[in-house]
Amino acid sequence: MLHELLLALEGCPGSLFTLKEDDSILVDGSLPFFNPSERSLLNELCSLGTWYRHVRTFIERQQAADESPGQYVRALCGALDQATADYEACLQRLEEDLLADPDLGLAYVYHAVQPHAGLLRALSQLLAELTRLGATGCRVLDVLQRHTAAAVGDERRHLQRVLQRCHRVLLAQLSAWLLYGLLSDAGGEFFLRERSVSETDGAALGRLARAAAAAERQQTPLVEFELDPELLPSYLPLRLCQSVLFVGNSIQMCRQRVEQRVEGAAGVPLSGIVSGHESQFAAEFEALSAEPTLSPLRLERLVNRIKTLVAKHLWKVIVVEAGLSQHLSVMKDFFLMGRGTLYQELFIECDPLLRAPPKAHIETDINEAFAVACGRVGLEDDSVLESLYLTLAPGPEGASGWDRLRINYAVRWPLHLLYTPTVLAGYNDIFSFLLLVKRTQLMLERLWADQMDQKSGGGAGRMATHQLRAHMSFLVNNLQYYLHVDVLESEHSRLQAAVAAAEDYEQLRHAHDCFLTAVSSQCFLQSAPVSECLRDLLTACQELCLAIPEGRELAPLQQRLQLKSQLLFRILSSLKDQRAGSHLSRLLLRIDFNQFVSRGI
Repeated sequence: MLHELLLALEGCPGSLFTLKEDDSILVDGSLPFFNPSERSLLNELCSLGTWYRHVRTFIERQQAADESPGQYVRALCGALDQATADYEACLQRLEEDLLADPDLGLAYVYHAVQPHAGLLRALSQLLAELTRLGATGCRVLDVLQRHTAAAVGDERRHLQRVLQRCHRVLLAQLSAWLLYGLLSDAGGEFFLRERSVSETDGAALGRLARAAAAAERQQTPLVEFELDPELLPSYLPLRLCQSVLFVGNSIQMCRQRVEQRVEGAAGVPLSGIVSGHESQFAAEFEALSAEPTLSPLRLERLVNRIKTLVAKHLWKVIVVEAGLSQHLSVMKDFFLMGRGTLYQELFIECDPLLRAPPKAHIETDINEAFAVACGRVGLEDDSVLESLYLTLAPGPEGASGWDRLRINYAVRWPLHLLYTPTVLAGYNDIFSFLLLVKRTQLMLERLWADQMDQKSGGGAGRMATHQLRAHMSFLVNNLQYYLHVDVLESEHSRLQAAVAAAEDYEQLRHAHDCFLTAVSSQCFLQSAPVSECLRDLLTACQELCLAIPEGRELAPLQQRLQLKSQLLFRILSSLKDQRAGSHLSRLLLRIDFNQFVSRGI
């Protein structure tokens, strides 16, 4: 019986100890010669065999699989072999002792193997959860971390060794990714996944910009990576994972750029990025892998040191080599309407096309008119104009072409790191609002010119329309002055100063994000009540410009304009009291000069 018991402890059932349907080993219930206490003790011993059998079955299944189980599972299997080595040695000694002394009984066997029960139970539960979840890659780390945190005593110590073995795979991948931009992850186990983008970073270029980009670069694809939320280890801070993504993406993109520009440059060392500290950082990763437990804090400090070097290199590439200042001027001139005369010419060329809901295939005509307008104001830099393309964004039914007009910008490498699709969308939101204000101002100026051509006749009614137009022009002109002088010029000067003072890419990106947020906020795009009221008021002004030449009744429109302007003043006054914003004070001072608005409330 003791011989069969030893086999059962090794996970091999026999005639006395049989395998049940739930894959557990138990004493055969049909045997009558065991009393209840013996049967209970034997079944308790058989539990160790059942747990050990689960471990060996898992290892053998992974080794016999047709496809590779992956680096993490292979490391786990190696760690399981080490963790069960003491139990296997115990069974070997126990067999030798039983052969040397036949008088040794069941109590001796129980005393010898019982210290291993906790570990085998913990390993069996761990593997059961891994199998149930189908966990692979970094998911294995999460499950291991939870079981290790819940264990105590020797079980915790052994599980920490298993986790340490798997952490070595993670640290090896991190080392290659952070130092060389290389990711050895054929099985998709790492918490980063690949996404293929063009150098324009999905800017949805129009036909002209696509042709220009293709002619220059033949649409060379760049490979970038993003975080895979399904594989993120829960015990690593998200900011750490984002730093890992940023550093590796930056190094890999620089490597791809070198390999694209230099024929046969595969494997070109990029010593300039981490300043030749690769061997030092690699040694620190080795030291981390030798630690019994992985410290997220120490790992984050190491990653941040590498990130600092990479951020400084990117600053040099973006500011010095790519000429960031020129692109800041492009964004100001076109997206922020710094070239006001350009859009005055564009309004003259395109107003008949865009005043009504646009027809299909109108973008070509718009861009031809845009090129003509650029020529009239002396903008003839082909490298800039080829990167810009006007397009019509989807909009509500009945929206005019002006309301849907947007700018697509082909962002060249490496500026796509700064001008992401989200950032460009923010610029387009500001552009759409500024265009609405500019168009309203031009329509009011055109109305003034028409009224000056008809000075004679009209009497009191004509004087009332002149006053109404003058009041709206006063409001819109002061709004335009506030936007371009108090907001755009002021914030752009701050941005230029911050860019000049920046020492790395992170400071650069932070300064640009703050600039875009400040402009958006001071243009009231983040305040729905103010934004909606302004748009209604400007739309009413445009209706006024169309109604006066047509001789329509102006009383309802005049009342609407008065109510909207008073509502705008009330909303701005309430926000100033709540936020004490200096930009609000400046705008209120301009539109309420000599109590122009407040005296009518």
